[in-house]
Amino acid sequence: MIRTSSKPHPHLARSATKSDPKPDLARAAVLETLAYLEERGETPARSKTTKTRYENVADSHAVDPLTTLKSIQNQLLDRHMLGFCKRTDRNRGESGGRYYEYGLDLDADVALAGFRDEIETERTR
Repeated sequence: MIRTSSKPHPHLARSATKSDPKPDLARAAVLETLAYLEERGETPARSKTTKTRYENVADSHAVDPLTTLKSIQNQLLDRHMLGFCKRTDRNRGESGGRYYEYGLDLDADVALAGFRDEIETERTR
């Protein structure tokens, strides 16, 4: 299902777990990264690809990034469970292994609007 509302969803950035102390902005950057990849036709994308692009996005906004591939995978899984991104299971057999690919399940403009709102909120604090 693709969401077409221009109003950002209230949980785009605020699905933090108690065990993850990173600010909401770092987690919201994961969705901006997927939106960036989506606009360039590079989705579905593996979490490794997403992490590489995510580091660039976080750096461009001066956000302290999530540091491990596992933390990115956890955020992608959270976004998938909330319905913001879709996950495709790939199994390439013994030679290619099994992995997931992710893409947005909402309009890229909505994801970007939510992220920009988070940036403005953080800057005004």
